[in-house]
Amino acid sequence: VTPTALSIADSVATMAKDIEDLASNLGGDGGVKRFKKLLVDLVDLVADPTKTFIAGLFDFMKDLLKEMQDMFFAELNIPFISTLYEFITELLFGNTEELTFINAITLAVAIPLSITLKAATGDASLLQF
Repeated sequence: VTPTALSIADSVATMAKDIEDLASNLGGDGGVKRFKKLLVDLVDLVADPTKTFIAGLFDFMKDLLKEMQDMFFAELNIPFISTLYEFITELLFGNTEELTFINAITLAVAIPLSITLKAATGDASLLQF
């Protein structure tokens, strides 16, 4: 934030000088050149902080997504649930898989879905769909 604020302060100071120069010399070709310089400085005043803000926003989003990925795939150690999940994965797939946040959510959805499917159709297999 500080570099952006300093950049804005410098740009405003430059624009104030440009306005003063423009006001003191309105006539002739010099006034047009000073007006063009004022417009360029105005664009710089808007473009530089916007570029810095957007770059910072993308860096923030990248860091946030990395943290979320770490959270979702970090191993959870919940008594009974972790052991149950490892037992189920070994039973179904032949190798154990650690319980993660994503796996816990999947397990929490799969159990009631299987019970509801079994009650509604008499078969808990999703292969028929």
